Amino acid sequence: KHDLPAPDTQPVGTAATVGTMDIEAVTATPSTITGVMLEVDTDDIEDNPYDTMGTVVKAMSARFTDFISTDMLDTKSAEGTLTPLRWIRGDTGATITHSETASVALDPTGIATGREVLQDRGLLDGGRKPVCFLDPQQFKEVVEDSELANYIGFGNPDITRTFNMPELYGVDLVQTNAIEHKANTTNTAHNAIMCIPQHSYGVASKRNITAKFHEVPEENQIWVTVNWRIVSVVVDANSIIRISTTD
Repeated sequence: KHDLPAPDTQPVGTAATVGTMDIEAVTATPSTITGVMLEVDTDDIEDNPYDTMGTVVKAMSARFTDFISTDMLDTKSAEGTLTPLRWIRGDTGATITHSETASVALDPTGIATGREVLQDRGLLDGGRKPVCFLDPQQFKEVVEDSELANYIGFGNPDITRTFNMPELYGVDLVQTNAIEHKANTTNTAHNAIMCIPQHSYGVASKRNITAKFHEVPEENQIWVTVNWRIVSVVVDANSIIRISTTD
């Protein structure tokens, strides 16, 4: 990543002053071998009239998705680890320094404020659209907020009919349990993350995700192994907004 070179004025008849620009490499070292191994008894396969092995593989693959999501939105984005561009309360949009706050629900104002900060910094130029990863409880709080009554009732009634609102104020909303659930002394918190796709985070991998099967006849089992070496990395912390509410 790089910054912008400083502009300079050039008096007529003189040489232009050489500018400077910082170019910074962001290193991401994939994790040690991580994965899941399960031992499936062959009698279980015989006794169940559905695709037992298919279910096992799907579940193990879902574990990989959960691993990288949690690594990005929780581990790498946790309080005390990530210093975002702005950290705000989910109800008022006010700047905060900790998530130990009582009775804070996610309000549309929090979403609008996060987007405003990114826009003011010029990070949404060219039609970029931010995405907000939020807990299902936070999504419920936004949908049920009184500020959206007219929008829901007259502009998009499908929100109440299907409980689905993919976008608010030009921000894509993604519900996930992978965000940080901060265990504070008194009030636990949800730390939602608003960021810019293909800009704020990166992912590095050293191997493909494959499932390996190994039959063990003497134990009447089939061993299934799925493993990976992958890690997420924060590329630009100054394009990330943390939005905290009370759990």
